[in-house]
Amino acid sequence: MFKKGDKTKEAVKRSIKHWLLLFTAFAVVGGGACYFAFLGALELHQSNLRNELEALAKLGALQVDPAEHQQLNDPSAMETPLYTRQIERLGRVQEQISTIRYIYTIRRIDGKLFFILDPTPPGDHDNDQIDDKSCLMDPYESEPYPVYEVFKTGRSVATGQLETDQWGTFLSGYAPIKDEHGQTVAVLGIDIEASQVMTQEKQLALVFLAAFIFTLVLGGSVSYYLATHIARSATSTRDQIGGAIARSGNRTTILQIGLAAAVIACIALGLYGRAASRLEKQEYQASGKSMERLFRLQFEIDSLLDTAVPVSETFASIMAGLSTPELATLQLRVKTAQTNYRQGKALWRDEMERVGDDIRSRTADLNSRQTELGSQLVAHHETFNVLFIVAAMLALGSLVLVRAATVQQDQLARTAQEASRLHEEVGIKNAEIEATNIVLTRALEDLQDNFEAMVQAWVKAVEAKDLYTAGHSERVMQYSTAIGRRMGLSEHDLRVLEMGTLIHDIGKIGIPDSILIKPSRLSNEEFEVVKSHPDIGYRMISSIPLFQECAPIVLWHHEKMDGSGYPDGLCGDEIPLLVKISTVADMFDAMTSTRAYRASLSASIALENLRKDAEKGALEPKIVEILAEIVNEQGVLWQPPRQDAA
Repeated sequence: MFKKGDKTKEAVKRSIKHWLLLFTAFAVVGGGACYFAFLGALELHQSNLRNELEALAKLGALQVDPAEHQQLNDPSAMETPLYTRQIERLGRVQEQISTIRYIYTIRRIDGKLFFILDPTPPGDHDNDQIDDKSCLMDPYESEPYPVYEVFKTGRSVATGQLETDQWGTFLSGYAPIKDEHGQTVAVLGIDIEASQVMTQEKQLALVFLAAFIFTLVLGGSVSYYLATHIARSATSTRDQIGGAIARSGNRTTILQIGLAAAVIACIALGLYGRAASRLEKQEYQASGKSMERLFRLQFEIDSLLDTAVPVSETFASIMAGLSTPELATLQLRVKTAQTNYRQGKALWRDEMERVGDDIRSRTADLNSRQTELGSQLVAHHETFNVLFIVAAMLALGSLVLVRAATVQQDQLARTAQEASRLHEEVGIKNAEIEATNIVLTRALEDLQDNFEAMVQAWVKAVEAKDLYTAGHSERVMQYSTAIGRRMGLSEHDLRVLEMGTLIHDIGKIGIPDSILIKPSRLSNEEFEVVKSHPDIGYRMISSIPLFQECAPIVLWHHEKMDGSGYPDGLCGDEIPLLVKISTVADMFDAMTSTRAYRASLSASIALENLRKDAEKGALEPKIVEILAEIVNEQGVLWQPPRQDAA
């Protein structure tokens, strides 16, 4: 049985674990929904912005008289009334639509593009060291592809991404200027500064960031409730299965009903938001059409006022354009102006100018309203829809998780009794396993002791043939493992190194005693026999599984990195690291040991010889220096005095 404090700690740990899992799930689902919804809203915003650019470019193109525009083909024409009249029309468009930074026209002459009209005042108004105005017949050096596309297709286009030229970074829209035959004779372009675009996108990102934070807060709260509920239910199930299941079932049912109501509410709010978005979109489209109609009327009124002798058809066209309820008062004023014109009164011109001013004012109001509607469409309602989607997903996910918790509780109830029954069996099995582990541990220790005794017996058998080499294998093992520890080898590699160096000369069992203990130097033929001991040792142990990892040391401990060793003449990295270590240790002990045919060398001379071999490339310099450090610190390993056999 658990104590009260233990049960409380267990409940807290379980609550934290469940909360992390649930919160992570909510964060991933909600974050993914917010991210993809943001991408969708951003795409919609960019699409609306492109549509708005095309619409503004079309409206601007209506203010240009194609016939007069064609007459502007020389820089000197900038001083003519014709140029001034065209510039004033475009200037009024730029004044009415505050979002436009530049508005201009372009003509193609002999395959090249030239500026024609640009109402921007001369001078460097934005302090970028460049004159803001483009003069008549200045070469057009910005990205030409969209302009050529308009000339080719006769349709308006808007750039899909920000473009940078000598005047700055902009999003641009282009519309054709067509003559009376429908041929594209010029292109009107408008530029919106990148800062405006980036500001709108930043605001959109902030809205979705707020939505994501709201999702995290909501997910964290729901996760906390569910995690606490599940942990408490699981703890009470362990103690009192029947009552806990009943109470848990009631709470789960209430929670499911509440979450279901939240889902229904979210769906209703989402549908309302969708309907509101649709209405605002319709109003946005209608305002665009109204702006286009007003621009056309403004163009006709300006043309009427610029013409010395007005044409009656122009009055009729203006009257037709004003035939809507909201423009009825302007229609009456135009009728009055038309009557004054027919009667020869000069008052008609003043009246038409007032009508034009009224239309410009209405156009500016419509443009502001359209900008406001566009922002609301992209930010307000789309954000509301995103929140609806996120909340609905959270509610549905909560329902699924609560249902899963209920199933988990049922499983706990069914397994509680089974766990109680198995508890005693597990205790019995644990006792049996512990007893078995003790037996196996002792057996393993006996096996290890027998194995080490066998290795020592082999080593002593080899050294018994030559009293001069007594203790050689033990000292090579100690030098090698000391080097290995300095190099940071693993315990496993140190164990392999220890075992391999102990038996590295096991093959000398197969060498005749007359050669092995010969008191003088060996002949070439005798040395070839001695050189066979690595291969003999390898064949002795290669079939024994316990010596598989030691075999390379036995076979190659006389190999040299420059290929001068034996039996296989290996070079460089072909020689394993453990073998390189054993080679250095073997050579050092051999030089510092007394042999039948020579006396032992001092440690300093032996190390100097090893360094020379390392400089020639036969040995690993790093290993030689580590051995030198060990010898300088600890000295040469003690060698017992040789006793001749009886």
